[in-house]
Amino acid sequence: MAPHASDHLHVMASGFAKLMVSQVATRLVTFSMNLLVARHLSPEAYGLSAVQFHLITTTILLLSREGFRRGCLRIQESAGKKDAAGVAARVLRVSWLVLPIGAAVSAAVCGLVVWSASDQGHTLEYQQAVIAHGAAAMLELCSEPLYIYSSTQLEFGRRAGIDTAAMIIKCSVTLLLILKTAWHPAHIFAAAQLASSAVVLAGYLCYGALLVSQDCLKVNSWQWDAEDRQTLNIIGHFAVQAAEKLLLAEGSKFALVALESNYNQGVYGLVANLGSLVVRLLFTPVEEAAFTAFSRYVMHSMSASQAVVPGACILLFNPHRRQPA
Repeated sequence: MAPHASDHLHVMASGFAKLMVSQVATRLVTFSMNLLVARHLSPEAYGLSAVQFHLITTTILLLSREGFRRGCLRIQESAGKKDAAGVAARVLRVSWLVLPIGAAVSAAVCGLVVWSASDQGHTLEYQQAVIAHGAAAMLELCSEPLYIYSSTQLEFGRRAGIDTAAMIIKCSVTLLLILKTAWHPAHIFAAAQLASSAVVLAGYLCYGALLVSQDCLKVNSWQWDAEDRQTLNIIGHFAVQAAEKLLLAEGSKFALVALESNYNQGVYGLVANLGSLVVRLLFTPVEEAAFTAFSRYVMHSMSASQAVVPGACILLFNPHRRQPA
């Protein structure tokens, strides 16, 4: 039976609260640590992490996994029962494709950056750090099938805990290496990113072990059926939107890398991290909780009264809606 509207609101409220707490805890810690990091680095070195390496990691992850994250949320339980094992089987049958796609995207992005870096006279340390960030992205993508299944089960608390731990580890490793070693900044940022990705992977591997112990990850057949093909079609549409989202969200960083000096990139990175705190603290949890809840439940049979809230949000945030004359 389809969940009631009150259940939808409860899921959204609970997910928003957990993601909000995660965002606040993470940002308070990372904001303080980033200030300490910035005090010990030149603007040029800070720009490596805040702009260039961030852009590499974001490009790989967004192009590789965003379509799968959005599309697999449409996978539903069997009619009339909670079929967690069936959902897990469908998620795994489809989401494993994120690994070869991620490997191809990572190789292409890192290869392009290393090739352009050699022409622009970047140091060997920079090129090694680029490759390390590609490897870190692949580590994180290895956890993606389990992340997606966790999202289909609306386990916001698990994601919030893992993301918070990963971000704190990343900032701690960065600060520790800056204070205690004489490493090149590029190597420091690469090591911190690898540590963060390792924490994410370890967290979801522990979750996977729990699911195995509960016999929830059994896949009887890896052959796609009609529903799987429909899910893949949806994933393709969301992947195209992910490319558009990348250009809209990170277009300023692309322009900075292409046109501005490393000094200006560092100044921009510091100011942008400060200026976007409110947006990341408030609107990101709202977006994630609302999208997940609506995606999971709007596909069920819903009465007209239950569809009012999702429909209103779609009309409100649809960029292609007609404006009044």
